[in-house]
Amino acid sequence: MTIQAISKLYTANLENRVVLFSTNLKDFAEALASIEPTADPYHTLRRKFEKQSEIQFTVGQKEYLLQEVYNAKKS
Repeated sequence: MTIQAISKLYTANLENRVVLFSTNLKDFAEALASIEPTADPYHTLRRKFEKQSEIQFTVGQKEYLLQEVYNAKKS
């Protein structure tokens, strides 16, 4: 059995708590849409994450911080 290192982690933070995470952006976008249907779709999130590693996302009174985190120990 081979263990692979995680190269990227996507998180959705609400009120300083991680409410969603995934190592795959497509899965992350689908899960985010299941809790917030007005969230940006996968292709839009991909374009935004190409430009920045943090995205603000507001729904009503809820303000999410979406993050793309890289593993510094890539080999």
